Amino acid sequence: MSFAAFAQPPLDRLIADASTAQRLTLMLGAGASIEAGLPNWPALIERLLVRAGTERGLLHDTDEAGRTRWVAEAVRRDGYLGAAAIVDALTDESVLDTWIPEALYGVGCTAADFFPGPICRQLPRLVDAFGPACELMTTNYDDLAEQAMRDDPLNPREAVAYVGEHREVPRDAVQVVHLHGYAGRDGAAGRLVLTESDYQRMQQTVSWQETRVRAALGAGMFVFVGTSLVDPNLVRYLYGDAGAATPPRYAIFVRQDTYEEGVPAGVPVAREEAVRARWSAVGVTAVFVDHYVDVAQLLYEMARAKQLGDAYVPLPDRARDWVETVQTQLLGIGDNDAFVRGQEVFGAQLRSALSSAIAAAEALEGRRWQEKLAVTMWLIDTDATHLINRVTTDRLHLDQETVEPVEIDEHARWVAVRSYCRGLPLAETRDIYASRWHFIRGTPLVIDTKRHGRIPVGCLTTASMKGRDDTMLNAMDDIVEARFNQALSTNVLALLNQPFR
Repeated sequence: MSFAAFAQPPLDRLIADASTAQRLTLMLGAGASIEAGLPNWPALIERLLVRAGTERGLLHDTDEAGRTRWVAEAVRRDGYLGAAAIVDALTDESVLDTWIPEALYGVGCTAADFFPGPICRQLPRLVDAFGPACELMTTNYDDLAEQAMRDDPLNPREAVAYVGEHREVPRDAVQVVHLHGYAGRDGAAGRLVLTESDYQRMQQTVSWQETRVRAALGAGMFVFVGTSLVDPNLVRYLYGDAGAATPPRYAIFVRQDTYEEGVPAGVPVAREEAVRARWSAVGVTAVFVDHYVDVAQLLYEMARAKQLGDAYVPLPDRARDWVETVQTQLLGIGDNDAFVRGQEVFGAQLRSALSSAIAAAEALEGRRWQEKLAVTMWLIDTDATHLINRVTTDRLHLDQETVEPVEIDEHARWVAVRSYCRGLPLAETRDIYASRWHFIRGTPLVIDTKRHGRIPVGCLTTASMKGRDDTMLNAMDDIVEARFNQALSTNVLALLNQPFR
């Protein structure tokens, strides 16, 4: 899929509906947590199963095979809800309240250990666009949505987790409704919906969760994001409302990581048609995007369309204008002499950007980086179907015809492409006899300007001649890495903005 899909059904209908919707409810699922490095619900249950079995003396710390089989048998025989019931039966409630945050974040974690991913970082834009008419709901326990509000670089604001009881919400604060409970890094916690008994209890009475969700389903546009829609409560709410005349409802699904490389083309097509038919029966339009990066972009497009109305320009048109301007006015594409000059000038500027990023990391760590690094700038082509190695600091491209575009595909061997698809930094060891670069880190490149808005335009790869065990690119902690990535991408984005000044 290229950016062209954002101007075609059903994505264009979703964006158009958002532009005219009076109210919007966004339901966040596990995808928003997974992209930040937190476990999904099955992985959380597995961690709790191991701990429960170990604490009760049923398992031994050193028996890895036994722990693996213990989890596999519980899941195979009882399913994950039944496995959660086993955890509940083997532990006291007060103990479980402590275990769950530790299984979710890790022992002794802080706010700096996890950062909101691309999906959560678009929540403030939707709140900006819809104001109080934007309601945020989640089945996740974590506090990433709240952190995204507090850390928003454009308009930081307070966020309050709602778990059923009345809590005073400060003026201009955003409420995040946690349908399955809350376990934040601030130590605050609410009752968690985790086990089989919790789900059964909610079905026997009209819970506050059911009242809240059904009211939202009838009040305005409703969009499911990052969820597989297998939660029994959400399914029950939808079927309970089936056949009614409702505002638009959408569920955004991601193809990435769903199928292995080389799966017959007919399998995904048939599966997606079945999913569309299933959710259409309860008034939900299933929308499929290729990559995780597309989900955050789709949320942004919804917010931008709502804010601009008739002045909204679709993503493919904005991206094409940006790419063509950068290619001709900055990189000299189409003119051999201008191309070579562009390589020399931009290559020097890129080396300066790398030096600034290294200096920022060194200042935080208090030590010098004694190694040789190189940076390569990969940019999308005009229809965003390929990434192209446009400039690198360790050599010059002298003939633009020898630069081969790489298809944007989740299975690509290039770390730049895979990092771009996920919208997240990635790193890998590269042991190729013909290359002197042995460790590579990819950093997605996203512009966000008044003229073009937010567009994922490429990726930066930083390479070291040292291996994983010796390079600072791998040794730096999360805070230093974030500062390095920020300094590098900010400087490069400033360079790319030169033709638009």
